[in-house]
Amino acid sequence: MYANGQGVSKDKTEAMKWYRLAADQGRSDAQYQLGHLSYQQNNYAEAAKWFRLAAEQGRPDAQSNLGVMYAEGEGVPQDDVQALMWFTLAAEQNHKDAMENRDINYDGSADSRSEETCARVEGRSAFASRAEIARLRAAEVTKMVMRMPASNDS
Repeated sequence: MYANGQGVSKDKTEAMKWYRLAADQGRSDAQYQLGHLSYQQNNYAEAAKWFRLAAEQGRPDAQSNLGVMYAEGEGVPQDDVQALMWFTLAAEQNHKDAMENRDINYDGSADSRSEETCARVEGRSAFASRAEIARLRAAEVTKMVMRMPASNDS
């Protein structure tokens, strides 16, 4: 309501207060919104924290945004393996931006980071099939994320 001015005056500070109350109770939608608002304020470390909490609950838009942050090194150390992991998780849920980011940045072309990153992700030679690596990694990552304990960081 406060974020968009629906029925009340638009107030980002008030919106963040209410989102934080919901986010602290584990609501992925509120965690995502806090990440989005933090990112808009160029508070990338805070954005990454909230996107991660929502991403770990399987929210594809948060997974995609976290992938972008790892790819660019915004609020987190630049890490192609983490970027590919989060893009793949979101892409597995048919998130279009994640599919595009994964395909553009990690497709194996001369301009992409793919071959080396895919080899590091799977610990295989760079000659392994990218499609095979993506399938295996998506399955591994999904299992890994599902086993993660809920974070109580605030």
